Amino acid sequence: MKTKLFLAVTLFAINAKAQLATINENFNSFTTGTSALPQKDWNKVSAGPLLYIDGTGGENYAQAYALFSPNVANYLITPQIVAPDGTKTITFTAAQSAGSAGQGTIEVGLVDGITSADMASFTSLGTAITLTSTTENTYSFSVPASTKQYIAFKFIGSVSHTALHVDNVKYYKAPLSEINENFNSFTTGTSALPQKDWNKVSAGPLLYIDGSGGQNYAQAYTLFSPNVPNYLITPQIEAPDGTKTITFTAAQTTGSAGQGTIEVGLVDGITSADMASFTSLGAAITLTSTTDNTYTFTVPASTKQYIAFRFVGSVNHAALHVDNVVYKKIEILSVPDIKNKNIFQLVATNNELKLIGNETAKNIKIYSSNGSLAIGTLVANNSVSISKLSTGVYFSVIETTSGNIVKSKFIKK
Repeated sequence: MKTKLFLAVTLFAINAKAQLATINENFNSFTTGTSALPQKDWNKVSAGPLLYIDGTGGENYAQAYALFSPNVANYLITPQIVAPDGTKTITFTAAQSAGSAGQGTIEVGLVDGITSADMASFTSLGTAITLTSTTENTYSFSVPASTKQYIAFKFIGSVSHTALHVDNVKYYKAPLSEINENFNSFTTGTSALPQKDWNKVSAGPLLYIDGSGGQNYAQAYTLFSPNVPNYLITPQIEAPDGTKTITFTAAQTTGSAGQGTIEVGLVDGITSADMASFTSLGAAITLTSTTDNTYTFTVPASTKQYIAFRFVGSVNHAALHVDNVVYKKIEILSVPDIKNKNIFQLVATNNELKLIGNETAKNIKIYSSNGSLAIGTLVANNSVSISKLSTGVYFSVIETTSGNIVKSKFIKK
């Protein structure tokens, strides 16, 4: 009896299908034809209308054809997914197919399974979309947390011979527009990464979440591999458009055997091979003490959608950390003077910084994003030459002729 039970369990394990965390399907690898579904764990529920994979036009897609059964729902069902946790989105393209006799609707929802009876559990993710033309449009819906583990597309043709199709189905976690992470909600330990879509690339040195001192942070520890880079990688972000900065705190960790550097850059992905694409946002910072300092870098427009922190420890047992990572839109300038509510508006061109306000500027100090003094000069006619500055975010401290101090920020493009 024990042997038979073991074999049954083994067969079940072999036959069980893995639940998908993401989907990216354009159907081009599918066999076409009216009997082409089910295929590759995609299924259909269709009684009257036809639902199949078509390749007319040189590209495959899933087509619903009303035939002689208008106003009858039929369903295209994805492979089983991991139970949605509310963090993902489904996008797809849809339209009438060329030659369709009329319009129809497509609606996307969650269902319990792949049988006809399961379609009664259809829970819509949004209003049905009326497909009025053969021009494909892209649609996107958030997928809420649910115990339902299948996504279904419900088609209804309005007249006989209506032909509708869906293509380019993607189920994924949407890239982030901003990041604000202090790691305090993370599980700690040397095996704590990847976690919450943060990843690491580390061979030799260790990179993990530590909680020593009552506050979590991401720590790079050289162990016995000094001068070997390791990388902490953020979740995927929207392709940067040049309007955002990344700010973080960093230092040596208490007990570190020596110093090291941290450098921030953009990378193509989260694999070891992707680290070859590392594009630095500024000079590497040497961490010489255990006092946390704050650093800010402008993130330029790029097709790279991950930010990576590159750590290099200079000796065995160097321990470096990063915390309080904030990626957000650059705040626009104009800071009110605390004493008299005066406002200086800073207008930066390629070569000149103009100070527009109710007072006359006397002198100005301009600091780069890493805190170093870039310009310190008297001001003539409320303007300053910035032709020698590189592009990026700068901070200014302006003293007026009346003795007021105004702090602000500007972007050199």
